[in-house]
Amino acid sequence: MAIADDSADAGQDPWRKRPPLPHAPSRGGESPAAAIASSPPESFLLQAPDVNSVTDLYLAGHPGRGGLPEDVELLRRSYAWTGAACGGALRIGGEPYLARPLATANALAAAGLDAATVASGLLKEPLETGRAAFAEIRENFGEEVAALAAGAADPPGERYCLTASSPWDGVGFMASAAGPAYRYASPEGAARRAARFALALEAALRDPRTLAVRIASRLHDMRCLPLYPPSCRAAYAQETLDYYAPLAGALGLPKLRSDLEDLSLMTLRPKDYADISSRLPEGPPGREGFVRETGRALQASLREFRVDCEVRGRAKHVYGVWRKMLLQNLPFEQIHDLFAFRVTVDSVEACYRALGVVHTLYRPLPGRFKDYISLPAQDGYRSLHTAVVGPRGVRMEIRIGSAGMRGRRGDDAEAVLDLRPAVARPGGLPAPGLDAGLRYLRSLHAALTDGMDRDPDASLSRLRKALDPDGPVLAFTPMNGVVKLPQGATPIDFAYRIHPGLGDRLAAAFVNGSPVGLGHTLGSLSTVRIVTDTSARPAGDWLDKAASPKTRAMIRKALSSARERPRPGRRRPAS
Repeated sequence: MAIADDSADAGQDPWRKRPPLPHAPSRGGESPAAAIASSPPESFLLQAPDVNSVTDLYLAGHPGRGGLPEDVELLRRSYAWTGAACGGALRIGGEPYLARPLATANALAAAGLDAATVASGLLKEPLETGRAAFAEIRENFGEEVAALAAGAADPPGERYCLTASSPWDGVGFMASAAGPAYRYASPEGAARRAARFALALEAALRDPRTLAVRIASRLHDMRCLPLYPPSCRAAYAQETLDYYAPLAGALGLPKLRSDLEDLSLMTLRPKDYADISSRLPEGPPGREGFVRETGRALQASLREFRVDCEVRGRAKHVYGVWRKMLLQNLPFEQIHDLFAFRVTVDSVEACYRALGVVHTLYRPLPGRFKDYISLPAQDGYRSLHTAVVGPRGVRMEIRIGSAGMRGRRGDDAEAVLDLRPAVARPGGLPAPGLDAGLRYLRSLHAALTDGMDRDPDASLSRLRKALDPDGPVLAFTPMNGVVKLPQGATPIDFAYRIHPGLGDRLAAAFVNGSPVGLGHTLGSLSTVRIVTDTSARPAGDWLDKAASPKTRAMIRKALSSARERPRPGRRRPAS
């Protein structure tokens, strides 16, 4: 969200320094350290969310980790410091402002990240709101935690509203007993958004964990999206789906990615989300509980038959089901991998023995067996795939292979840099995949910053394409028809994909209800409305704006026809 003082400031530099948010009157302007020293933490902890949620999640994700008492103490001190800094501030929903940093820390702890990263998720909030200085955090928590918090924080007072609509006069996201601190209004243009991502990637090149903190913070913002002004919601969800969700996948945070994708779908396609979520199996013990119980039972049965193995499972999330139905044109009843399990064994012979056990335990579905060991896929992928009817009549997909067979199709296939091994090296970054991950982040930074000052829209388009180079863009017509487009597609591609005549008469376009330029890059789940004019004609610069070679061919044909068309009152020369 963007913070604006008044519309009269519109001509000023959007990156100007803004005054920090006021401290709560109950704290008398004290620093966090002074507030903690002068009054017991219980004075605000009783009214705020409980720190035990963070420590419990952290302990559950780090069984047997050495130095746990020190880690827990760091999390509790970070929580107390942030609570004192937020004081009596409330969010627009009436919850304590401490709820946001606590939710960020919870997400990081559940993802299995190290204590320094989880603590920075709590401490970045006082930095963003101007209620604490970097030097204070460094003095109290050390260089590593302070650097992580600073790298994950936006400049003080910066919040964003990603729409070009009129200002919103509602209560701001930081308020105190004295009333709202700011009004959220100003739109964020492409230049400002590109600059924000450039800062985030520069910080990630110093320490990739800063991106994980930003992603976890965005997850809480997405859960609070109904409290945002309606004009902001679609653009905020679109940005989350286009940038934050792919980044979560690249960093080896699949749960964060799936949650961000589901929340984006809920905002952008609420009817589709409600329809699919209502048809997914629920009830006791829940989808995640079903995965745990079935995985344990399957592994125990395989070991009874002397098949040494490891079984991992996952439940397909709503967005994953929706996307597969759309891309493969399948009804819900033909989605056989609502639950999927990966059985990892140590040899090819063990793969086939495990398959026999699986088909003995569960009824296989006809026509759903694929042997990629005898006939490997073109990319070298090797495994056995089968679909079965599992417990409670639930359809499941089971993949069987050795560790070396997984290739790029494993559960974390999209992970370029897995941040979770950092927990095994206190105070250090993960060694496995670090070099490749940093090269990947450098490529993202280069794609974004190349020519960013001249054309920030094109820079953002390159960043989006770099994050998901092979994934199609799924755009929608106002009548709910789906149009599959390549990455980088614009309203010009959209219009010509529907019909060449529509493209030739294209005059203007609206995306998610807001007017956009014809060179605007479309994101998945965008709803596009095309405005035509009988006098409109393709322009030469459309060739640079179109992403599809087929679209450019149709534009050239239209331009050629326009050049050959005789002028009024003149004869066309005989051929």
